[in-house]
Amino acid sequence: MQREGFAAARHLSFGLVGTMNPEEGGLRPQLLDRFGMMVTAGQLDAGDRYRLIRTVLDFEEELARPDSAWLAAARRDDAALRDRLAAARRRVADVAVPDDVLRLCGEAADRTEAVGQRGEIVATLAARALAALEGADRVGPGHVLRVLPMALRHRRPETTHGGTFDWGPEDQARVKDLFEV
Repeated sequence: MQREGFAAARHLSFGLVGTMNPEEGGLRPQLLDRFGMMVTAGQLDAGDRYRLIRTVLDFEEELARPDSAWLAAARRDDAALRDRLAAARRRVADVAVPDDVLRLCGEAADRTEAVGQRGEIVATLAARALAALEGADRVGPGHVLRVLPMALRHRRPETTHGGTFDWGPEDQARVKDLFEV
């Protein structure tokens, strides 16, 4: 990197986060496929909007206080979460992914008619990461079930042609029996 007389070499690792507004039009299928997981930000109700405004105002006020207990608690919470994520990152390679989980991911992608094969791969990796975060030694069906909507919602045929990205009851019904014991 060179900038304003400063030259240095750094090893960087980054993740790309993209946002879009479906009301402004869809993305081309080959670009949409490159997104590993998709989450949808929900509409806030009046109570949520109030809490959001209150939190922002509290934060702004607390920034002016160097001895803020509120900010100190938030920093402790951030540090604890950072430590938990770092521990999960170290542990993830040791989390076993049984063959029945691989079959489960493949079957779920097939039943939801996911376009391409990236969906089941992303679902498997996300389930493994979730298991590591929760301290599990192996990925279970419950981990898969919780990540499926994020891994597959944007890979269904109707979404690649401008349809909705919602994961609704119909999608859940398609895979429900895979997760019943």
